[in-house]
Formats: sequence, structure tokens, C-alpha cells
Amino acid sequence: MCTEEWIQTYDESHRPLSRQTRDDVHKLGLWHDTFHCWLVERDTVLLQKRSTMKKDFASLYDVTAAGHLQAEETIADGVRELEEELGLKRNIEDLTFGAVIRDTIQIGDWIDREFTHVYFHSGPFEPEQFTLQTEEVETLVCVSKRQLIQLFEGQSEFVDTEDIFTGERQCIAFRQFVPHERNYYAQCAKLLKTI
Repeated sequence: MCTEEWIQTYDESHRPLSRQTRDDVHKLGLWHDTFHCWLVERDTVLLQKRSTMKKDFASLYDVTAAGHLQAEETIADGVRELEEELGLKRNIEDLTFGAVIRDTIQIGDWIDREFTHVYFHSGPFEPEQFTLQTEEVETLVCVSKRQLIQLFEGQSEFVDTEDIFTGERQCIAFRQFVPHERNYYAQCAKLLKTI
């Protein structure tokens, strides 16, 4: 028997409204909080490739770790995503806050309206540090920060990646990323320039 996942919803100005089930949040297109954390090591950024088992955006590339905040959680509690998805136990104090970025993804009747609380965590990172939650994350790849910024700013359509576990190299296109709004990616690019 599965339990309902309850999410705190907000108006467009981030004033609290009611608690709703996750399904209803996306069915009704209600604003809610999410936690995003980019792992950065000098001139490279780690991306996650989402698992083929994911209900949403399977096998697409995304921020290193991310997730919805439950109704009873604070923003600082979002750091649990690093441990759940990647096996990295960290405190919110270990991270650098970037910004809160409004982001909407709509596919048919499914609407995801997020206040994304964006953080950064600096490495070094070694493959043996990670224990991936296989139902969430297929693998991690590293990409040049410069190339990623150019991709997010729309100056290029491709980036070169290297799987941190296998060493496999691949060129991936912007269309292979989770379809966040262009503004989300542009704001992340701006923040990455400061890290």
C-alpha cells in the first residue's frame, strides 16, 4: 500500500496556500518548492542521467540532484536529495545558495510550476564517493562548465560528456535535457559563472 505524497502549495508570490497531493499539484498546475543542487569541480559540472525507470523525463539529463519538498519540510531539508539519489551525506551549510528560480514545465494536462531553490556544492568528487539510487539515477557525467554555460545560454546545441564511472564519452544535445524553461537554464548559467 503506497502512501500519498503531500506538497505545500503557494500563490505566484510564494505565499502559502494549502497542502495537496503530488498528483493534484501537477494536475492543477499549483506552485510548489523544489530543491536543486549542481555539483561543480573547478571547470567541470556533474549532470545526472535520469533512470529509464523514471515516470517523468526518463533517460534525460538534469541537474545533479533534485526533488520536491514534502509539505512538512524546510528548504534545508532538501539536502536529503544528495544522499537519496547520490549517496552523498551533506548539510545545507556545505552548499552555496544560488537563487530561487521560477520554472514551469507543461506537457499536455501535466503542469509543473516550481520555485526551484538552486544550490551548488563544490568538489573534488571521485566515482567511489557515489552510491546511485538506480530507480532515480542511471549515471553521472561530467561536462566542461564553459560548454554547459554556452549550451544553457543558447550559444550551442551540444556538449561533450564523460561518464564518471565508465569513462564513456558522448556528445549530447540540449533536447536531451529535462525541458525546463530556457529562463531556468539561463539563470543557472549566470550562477555557474560565479562558482
